[in-house]
Amino acid sequence: MLQTCVSAVFRFLQHCPLPAWTKLSVSMCFRFLINQILPYWVAYRTGSWTWRHPDDGKTASLALDPNNSAFVPDIDLLSHRLREGFRAYCYTKWQNTNRNDADMCREVPYLEKSCQAARKLSSDNARAFAIMTGGCVSQACLQNRTGLPIACPCGQISTMEHEIWECPYVPDILNRPRTPSNPIQMRLGWPVGSTDDEAILAWMIACRKRSLALRYKPPR
Repeated sequence: MLQTCVSAVFRFLQHCPLPAWTKLSVSMCFRFLINQILPYWVAYRTGSWTWRHPDDGKTASLALDPNNSAFVPDIDLLSHRLREGFRAYCYTKWQNTNRNDADMCREVPYLEKSCQAARKLSSDNARAFAIMTGGCVSQACLQNRTGLPIACPCGQISTMEHEIWECPYVPDILNRPRTPSNPIQMRLGWPVGSTDDEAILAWMIACRKRSLALRYKPPR
């Protein structure tokens, strides 16, 4: 809805100057809707037809006033900024939850390129999507939830970090990639622009697959 409203305002601006157009009743309707929706993204109004998201990235400002420096005369780029602003908002909201992965990544800033690469790698791969969206449940977490002790091959009730990066008994251990230094890659497999991004994600997928096999189809 927000993108529809903003696009409508943008189209009006192609044919009618802002000072004259703002006198029309329809403009007040669009401005009301935009002002109602943007606060849900933690964006606050900074002036007439201008808003700002509280981050320092290039998607922070949104202006529908052609005289404002943040105005973008390209509807595709404007729509892209809207989408990126929403993604940054969702990312920040996730960071403020009490999830273990959010706690680990609390200080990792939102990066457009990293998010774009993560979407690309997970778009047609359900296992990658599960890793990158925090859909993995470690043996330790499962035990806390169910009370059922499910041990790692090394014998301990393991965290996700142990299962993927620390356990000395995982198969093909010689092929295990380096432990990522970036928390969001170590925990969620998000690419960070390294040459081994895909290898790290592939290893995480393989470890999760083995963990599920032990959990639901234990060897006799």
